[in-house]
Amino acid sequence: MKIEFSLNYLGMVWAERFDHPIREYEQVQSHCGWMPLPLATLAVQGKDAASFLQGLGSQDFLHQKIGTVLPSFFLDASGKILFLVQVARNQSGFLIQVATRDLEPLQKHLDKYLIMEDVRLTPQPLQWITLQGPDAGRLRDILPAESQSFEHDRTGLGGYDCAIQPETLNLFAEQFQAKGVVAFGLTALDILRTEAFLPWLGIEIQPGQNPLLYGQGNRISYSKGCFLGQETVAMTRDRGRPPRILCQVEGQFEGFPQVDQPLFKAQDEVGILVSGHYSPKLNKPLAFAMVKTIQAQKDTALTDPAGNTWMVRQVAAYKDSP
Repeated sequence: MKIEFSLNYLGMVWAERFDHPIREYEQVQSHCGWMPLPLATLAVQGKDAASFLQGLGSQDFLHQKIGTVLPSFFLDASGKILFLVQVARNQSGFLIQVATRDLEPLQKHLDKYLIMEDVRLTPQPLQWITLQGPDAGRLRDILPAESQSFEHDRTGLGGYDCAIQPETLNLFAEQFQAKGVVAFGLTALDILRTEAFLPWLGIEIQPGQNPLLYGQGNRISYSKGCFLGQETVAMTRDRGRPPRILCQVEGQFEGFPQVDQPLFKAQDEVGILVSGHYSPKLNKPLAFAMVKTIQAQKDTALTDPAGNTWMVRQVAAYKDSP
């Protein structure tokens, strides 16, 4: 498994590419690709594991199906984001995927709420890989029975995350290569998730903010009842609106987006470009932007300092149920 380039991203070393990113992107779009994920794992086990997480995370863990992954916020008491993690459910409990730098802080955060519950918090030395693309379900059969796989769409094309033992990674790479499944890197993944309007913590989603700035998405369950920080989130939803909201914006020009640039409507500054790529699917620049909620309407035209026009394609929904 030859990595063409790697880079430090969110405090973790990622494979930036194995081949040309656009070829990797096209393979995932049309068939399937696989990617090693440099994520840490915290296992949450014990007979009270589901009810314990239910009171702290933003998802409905009591009704989470085995073999699925739920993206979930963990908030502070004032409703501000501490962590955004991916929670996989298996037969013995839950496996939380978390950035390596956040593993210890997350464990400490959860541990301080443990009183008499039968819950064990244990870091696990697992290697995560993800299969993404329309053929991901069929190719999951390559995995041996002892591996753990969980339905998780990271690209808008369908996919699975799989937990394996680290020493077997090269073996899997050889098996995937024999099946014609290419490895893809972070650049291809970033393009795909930008097209699918799937924001990441630390890039588009910032700690210390109200989660509804980024829409509810599939990260908050409004039907589950109370959880830590829920009161502030519910007040924002029911009695007001977030001052800004995450949008997907499409450039009406040729070239690559310049991020960290303000966006204007007429002479008024109404937003900022946060991240973006050139979209092969649209053949146009595509970006995430934070926009004042009152101006965040589909098909609204905004301009950047260079005079380029950006059209709002999608607005994150903060009231809708998942």
